[in-house]
Amino acid sequence: MRHLKALVHVSTAFSNCQLDEIREEIYEPPTTHQKLIQLTQSIEGKFLNEITPIILDKRPNTYVYTKAVAEEVVRTLSKGLPVSIFRPAIVVAAYKEPIRGWIDNLYGPSGVIVGCGTGVLRTLHCDENVIANIVPVDSAVNAMIATAWKTANRTIGDSNQNENEPAEEVVHEEPTVYNYVSSTQRPITWKQFSELAVTHGEECPPTQSLWCFCLTLNKYFLIHYLYVLFLHFLPAIVMDGIAMVFGKKAGMMGIYKKVNKFSEVLSYFTTRDFAFHNDNVQSLWRILSPQDKEMFPFDLSSLDWDEYFHYYVRGVRKYLMKEDPATIPQAMNKYKKFKFLHRALKLVIAFLLLRLLWTNLVPIFLRVSVH
Repeated sequence: MRHLKALVHVSTAFSNCQLDEIREEIYEPPTTHQKLIQLTQSIEGKFLNEITPIILDKRPNTYVYTKAVAEEVVRTLSKGLPVSIFRPAIVVAAYKEPIRGWIDNLYGPSGVIVGCGTGVLRTLHCDENVIANIVPVDSAVNAMIATAWKTANRTIGDSNQNENEPAEEVVHEEPTVYNYVSSTQRPITWKQFSELAVTHGEECPPTQSLWCFCLTLNKYFLIHYLYVLFLHFLPAIVMDGIAMVFGKKAGMMGIYKKVNKFSEVLSYFTTRDFAFHNDNVQSLWRILSPQDKEMFPFDLSSLDWDEYFHYYVRGVRKYLMKEDPATIPQAMNKYKKFKFLHRALKLVIAFLLLRLLWTNLVPIFLRVSVH
């Protein structure tokens, strides 16, 4: 590869999520790619699925596991080549380019917004104080482009360097790693995420919603599981029962099984905090010229999350749920009815609980007082 100028391998910030602190360096992989290929080729699919949890060890899924192995492959095979590793956090909707709020997948947080918007997702196994390491897709791409430029121009130093001094060529024994995360410059917690999603979601609810926004974050799994029973599965049983009575197909239980599976996958990252280092990313931003900073903005320190969510939620509605912005007034009328029913239902439940307490505890209290 004599004419190779730069190669940027895109990994993930969570490739080593078994660690509490993640630096911009390549860590020891769980296995080599040769052993992993040999293992998958020598074992039948069914048995391989059964032993996968053992292979993964402390990692939550095969995605982050293989990303860690791939980083080692890049390090091993890139000796003397202009190679870097770019690790973005959870990539979400575009901040400004190509269109504000543009998004094309339901993964992670975007799926949470869809679930909340339709009124299907009502509880999430999540520590509200944990940082939601989300980054806009256009900012991540800009940082990736800048990474390629820096990789091709390794003699360019930090802006703190004296301009009169010649830049020293840096010899890299292994690829430079860039952790592109929001937690170091512009952190946002899952509580803030949910509050902003609800605030802006209530301004543009989808027409296909089944209920209003009502998401509860539960740090403890047992409490979350109780919420799942009462807020997910019980309503699903009731709705499927009504559907069967009227001769329609029952499908809510199947939907909630998928929702529960989605929640389980996400919970590993919504209940853990990671201390990321991103000195290389910050240094990269400092050495860009004013013109390049304007053309390829990726500094998250000035990101306005409230403004971002205004477009993010609307982008989810338009590009994922395929709903025309012109239908928002119609959806608002429907949403107001759901909101009224939601409040009325809460009052009825509160009344029934108070009545239950009154009829059971007061007689006991009176008997104790008499004696």
